[in-house]
Amino acid sequence: MYHAIISDFHLNPFKVEIQKLNFIKQVYSNPKIKRVTFNGDVWEGFGFKNPGAPRFSSFYQTWYLPFLKDLSKKIPTDFIPGNHDSWVWWDSTHIPFVKKLELTYGKQKFHITHGHQYALKQADGNISSALQDLPLLTVYHIAPWFINGTFGRYYNQKAKQVQKQTHSKSTALIIGHTHFFEIDDKNLFYNSGSNTMVGPHGLAIDTKTGKVLPLSSIL
Repeated sequence: MYHAIISDFHLNPFKVEIQKLNFIKQVYSNPKIKRVTFNGDVWEGFGFKNPGAPRFSSFYQTWYLPFLKDLSKKIPTDFIPGNHDSWVWWDSTHIPFVKKLELTYGKQKFHITHGHQYALKQADGNISSALQDLPLLTVYHIAPWFINGTFGRYYNQKAKQVQKQTHSKSTALIIGHTHFFEIDDKNLFYNSGSNTMVGPHGLAIDTKTGKVLPLSSIL
């Protein structure tokens, strides 16, 4: 059996994105999957104050939310907030979020979180200046395809540096956020990628052995 980790759908509250919803349905209809974790950025909003961003109320009033809640009744589901998710979601009358998950499968321990907090830190644990990363953030919005290369790889490397400073060497780290899919067994680092990008998306943890696989390998 498997624990599926998916992230960064960035669902638009103003239009129905059938391809993304079909992927979610495919995950929930797979008999091999016993648990699902949405690891951040479920919807296309912002946790910080951004006048131009869609408000959570817009998303809440669409049929997306009942859709997600109904599916989560079929299979145990966790929702971890990302930097695009409104903090209003902490209200348990909507969808209850948890900041992180710490689990053990087989002999392998896992720390699962969205990862934006890692991308904002330097290896010494200090928060980096937003201006320092401005060129890359600009590319993120102008040429999203770039994330599949330099941008995503850059932030995954930053996360690995912080991982070494903040986690036990025997604990595997699973994040999303960078949209760059990665399975790095040597460093026990895993990124679930993004459903908005071309390429792999999603991780599957073997609940018996703790082995991490691409989700596509079991769908």
